[in-house]
Amino acid sequence: MGAARLFGVLALAGLALFGWCAARHVCCGGHLAHPPYAAWDYALDAGWAGLFVAAAGFGLAARRWLGPALLLALAGSRLALGSGSGYLLLPVELPVTVVAAGTALAAAVGPRSTTADPAGRAGGTH
Repeated sequence: MGAARLFGVLALAGLALFGWCAARHVCCGGHLAHPPYAAWDYALDAGWAGLFVAAAGFGLAARRWLGPALLLALAGSRLALGSGSGYLLLPVELPVTVVAAGTALAAAVGPRSTTADPAGRAGGTH
């Protein structure tokens, strides 16, 4: 599996956990605003954040910048800004998540390559 496909698969898995995080513990107070939380709530955040980091690494290795940039923006919005006390959830995080999911889906299931390889065979490996 190439770096682009790995980016897509890991990003989609991370985005699913990111959505679950939003449904589980983001409110008008922000992200994780009302502790105490169970250990699995923190594990959920570690899961999507770790998948985002891994996906971004593979995305950059595949010479893609949009997907990794969107994942970084989502992580920053959730972790650094606390989803803006919940006010960034719908107007910012939701549309960015949709675009990131489209980018990840295209990478995960799209064509292997849009150019021929050096030997002239269709569907190169990059």
